[in-house]
Amino acid sequence: MNESISTRTIFSIVIISVFAAFLVGGFVGYWGKTALPEEHHRWFETLSLFLGQGLMILPIYYFLSTKKFEVKKALRLNPVSKNVAYASFPIALGVIILVDEFDRLISIVIPPPESLLQMSTQLKFDGTFAAFLLWVTIIVIAPIGEELVFRGFLQRSLEKTWKDVTKAVLITSMVFAMVHLNPFWIIQIYVLGVVLGYLSWRTKSVLPGIIVHGLNNGLALVLSQDNFTGFESIYTFHGHVSPIWILVGGIALFLGFKLLHESTEALA
Repeated sequence: MNESISTRTIFSIVIISVFAAFLVGGFVGYWGKTALPEEHHRWFETLSLFLGQGLMILPIYYFLSTKKFEVKKALRLNPVSKNVAYASFPIALGVIILVDEFDRLISIVIPPPESLLQMSTQLKFDGTFAAFLLWVTIIVIAPIGEELVFRGFLQRSLEKTWKDVTKAVLITSMVFAMVHLNPFWIIQIYVLGVVLGYLSWRTKSVLPGIIVHGLNNGLALVLSQDNFTGFESIYTFHGHVSPIWILVGGIALFLGFKLLHESTEALA
C-alpha cells in the first residue's frame, strides 16, 4: 500500500502523542503531590515520567493499526546486524563526550539559570524501588518511546512524504529538541537528534538510536549521583572535558561510524 502520509496528518499524530504523554504524566504527578504525603511526592514524579514516556507511542500505534499499516515497518523496528549494534557503542561514547564539552562551551556564552542546575537533584536515587523505576524510565522506556515516535514514525514518514532525507532529519531533530521544553539545552539536544536521525536513516532501524540514546541518558543519570562526583577529577580539566577524553571521544566516534558505514553499504 502507499505509505505516504500527508504532512499535516503526520504532525497532528505526533502532537497528539506528545500531548497525551504530558497530560497523563502531569495528571499523575499533580495527583500525587496534592493527594498524598510529601514523602510520596518523589515516587509519583518518577511514576508520572514512566507513564508519560510509556504511553506516548500509543496514539501512533492506534493510527497505524487502524490505517492498516505494517506497524513494525512504519516505526522502523527492523533488525540490524551485530556489527551495526557493536558500532552503536563507540558512537554513543563519542557523542556523549563531545556533546558534553559542547554543552560546557555553550554554558559560557549562555549561562543556565540556577533552577535548571537544580533539576539534576530530580535524578538522584531516593529509595530502592524509586531508583529502579527511575533507572528503567530514563535508560529504557524514554529512549524506546522517543525513538519510536521521532525517528521511527515522524522522521520516516517525512522521508516518505517529502522525498528529502536531510530535511526530514533536520526538522525531526528540531521537533525533538523543542519537545524537551528546555531552551538552554535545545542546541545540544538538536545535535544529538541529528546524530540519532542519521543512524535511523543509515541503518533503516531505530535500534542503534535506542542504544545510543539509552547510553547517553544512562551516563547522565549515573553522573548525577553524589557517589560518582569523584569521577569529575578524572573526566574534567578546569571546568571542561579533559583533552584526553575529548581525544578518546573523537577516536571512538570515528571508529564507530567507520564500522557503521562498512556494515551498511548495501542499505545506503
